[in-house]
Amino acid sequence: MSTTTSLSKAEAEKQEVSAHLDDRIPELMNMYNIPGISVALIKDGDVVWSKGYGYQDLAKNKPVNSNTLFRAESITKSLTAWGVMNLVEQDYIELDGPLDKHLTSWQLPETKYAEEAVTIRQLLSHSSGITGGTDYGLPGTERPPLEEGLAGEHSQYQAKLVREPGSSFEYSNQGFIILELLVEDVTSKSYDDYIEELILDPLAMSNTTYNHGEEVQSRLATSYYLDGEPVPMHVYPFKTPGGLNSTAADLARFYAAGMDTEGQEKGRGILTAESVDMLYTPVIEPADFYAYGSDGVGLGYFIDYLETGEKAVFHGGEGAGSLGMAYAVPESGAGVVVLTNSKGSWPFLFTVLGEWAETSGFSRPAMSRLYSNLQRGAWAGIIALVAISVYIIGSLVFGLKAGKIKLAPLSAQARVFRIFKIGVSGLLLGVWWLAGEMVIRNLLPLIQSRLTIALLVLVLAIVISSLFVKMGSPNSRIKTIE
Repeated sequence: MSTTTSLSKAEAEKQEVSAHLDDRIPELMNMYNIPGISVALIKDGDVVWSKGYGYQDLAKNKPVNSNTLFRAESITKSLTAWGVMNLVEQDYIELDGPLDKHLTSWQLPETKYAEEAVTIRQLLSHSSGITGGTDYGLPGTERPPLEEGLAGEHSQYQAKLVREPGSSFEYSNQGFIILELLVEDVTSKSYDDYIEELILDPLAMSNTTYNHGEEVQSRLATSYYLDGEPVPMHVYPFKTPGGLNSTAADLARFYAAGMDTEGQEKGRGILTAESVDMLYTPVIEPADFYAYGSDGVGLGYFIDYLETGEKAVFHGGEGAGSLGMAYAVPESGAGVVVLTNSKGSWPFLFTVLGEWAETSGFSRPAMSRLYSNLQRGAWAGIIALVAISVYIIGSLVFGLKAGKIKLAPLSAQARVFRIFKIGVSGLLLGVWWLAGEMVIRNLLPLIQSRLTIALLVLVLAIVISSLFVKMGSPNSRIKTIE
């Protein structure tokens, strides 16, 4: 009797979460103008629900279905970490041994730092000191060999040490590209074949591939920029940092493999439980904006310690027109994967993640809490801007009625104050243009227009106020310029 009750409760909890998301996702997609998504839930270490919404391609009116592929982008790094850790288990490589002991097809260029000190653990945790970003895979560009790209050819960034290995965190796609070469050097296999044999086949991830042939492209969701324009079809020359195409259900199967639940052994025979725990163990503290959404950096994962006491592991993925998130609480056997085909999906992802956590009985993840705080801060900013504008305009109206100020746009002495005020206004607009395009538009698209209007009203109020001087002050007695 107790077993039946327990099963009924588990089933009820699963249905509660899926039903909530099934109701909310279409509403949020419409709110944030997201063309299509793929979502999957993990419960007790199993994928219990998955669904697609919206459109794979808007122009073709092609809906998302269970076989629609999305770009996993940097979620790919978690699979890369498993592939590398398997080589560690098989004693092909040493996690803390020097990289150049095993990498034969390419070598780091000489710098003032110690290239021989770079380890595989550092590469997996973004602490190697190697150049961070990469502009690989821009639409319309050719696919150069990895060695040429790492060397800085074809107008790409050169992979090199920019700080002492192990000294600090810097997110590095270049470091993971090097791991791709390492795996191929050590195994003498193509990276695709290696991961397919090790992970994809055993976990029945039949809708996951690094390839971009015609059949794959016919199933791959079209990516869309912030303005809704489609991103031209492009193929990354690399695989390890973000070259995977997959579905939420397939990626959920992978994340579930890292959970130790009743009847399911952590690692699923691909890795030992000890190796999985090493992947989930923080190596270094995150920096920059990564520090706001995570508490530590593991090997191919970010770590988030929830306020309810659980440890979560996750990785996001971002491309030219694709965003996604895979988030799991291994000890509880729960997780969620969401993939989208829109560059404007961050607020959607943060909202879904927060609501999934709360419905599942967890506290909201750090990144979801941060997003909520940003929203509240933005609304507080709007109120503050409007209040200041009202105060400035009100002061002008009161001053004119009381005869305390007068319009003197050509007052010579007032010109200094006018230039200062106009300069401040220009500075505000310049900062807003940068922040609005690079941050606010991405994270707060629904509030951006209101913030813009509030700021323009304030700037206008400041400019208008610069045309007035106080009556009876030295400014008001100075002759104006004819």
